[in-house]
Amino acid sequence: GVLSSDEYSGAVVTLLHSCTLSGGHSLPQELLTITRNFFLSATPRLISSCETLSKVTRKFTQTCLALKQPLFAVKPLHRVVAALSSAFDVSPIHTDLLQVCLASKCYHVGAKILQAGIIQVSPMPSGLTATDML
Repeated sequence: GVLSSDEYSGAVVTLLHSCTLSGGHSLPQELLTITRNFFLSATPRLISSCETLSKVTRKFTQTCLALKQPLFAVKPLHRVVAALSSAFDVSPIHTDLLQVCLASKCYHVGAKILQAGIIQVSPMPSGLTATDML
């Protein structure tokens, strides 16, 4: 099977999350590439557990920023945000996207997220924290 298969996306997110728990503050290059490719194939069915997925996107974001490659993360994170089921909820994944947009000077992508009109913040399903909102 291919990592982008909707049938296995929940399992893949769980596997990626398990891989992010080990090994310090950043992901190894091979896992970074696998994670990026998986995010690029994001579909609404991929978002089965936003909280687990947000932990993976957070580590992905931290790694790209540490490697001084924030542009590497913009397109895949934008794809994941686009696949989120409710366009009016904000999640930690939105904050990860905005962070790499600022660092890579892709202001136009970040502006689209901010102009979308966030209606509500759902801390329970999204795993959003006060720090994410700041």
